[in-house]
Amino acid sequence: MRLVWILLFLRGDYAKNAALKYYAIREQVMGGCTSPYFYLEAYLLLEKEPYIMTEMGEFECRLLLWACGKHAITKELAIQVTHLAGDLRTYEERVYKILCGCYEIYPQEELLTVICAYLIKGQKYDTLYHHWYEEGITADLRLAGFI
Repeated sequence: MRLVWILLFLRGDYAKNAALKYYAIREQVMGGCTSPYFYLEAYLLLEKEPYIMTEMGEFECRLLLWACGKHAITKELAIQVTHLAGDLRTYEERVYKILCGCYEIYPQEELLTVICAYLIKGQKYDTLYHHWYEEGITADLRLAGFI
């Protein structure tokens, strides 16, 4: 683990290519390493270049939940999460929590649309979720293209 950490900073191709470095960290974490240093380094990469995150996989969900817990989601990262979550086909509670964390930072109509569409796709109609539907109605959202 320490050797990989050192290589993250010494390899020239990692210094030149943030996406390559991000995916190297992703590989380490998915391989079982749960060091907070890897999460922090991956987050710092996403903070600078949020578009290197191209999917909402296991690692991304862990990283984003960690960032939400630290209230460290940036507006640009919230926008990227909005785009990626809009493409998800199945409901996961942790993605819902990530979207809620993003909405706290970036309370925009586009993210509200994704949250409401995501809840509808997951058939989440309990009273716990009613405030999202109320906000969607108040904002006069059009969800037909998202579901």
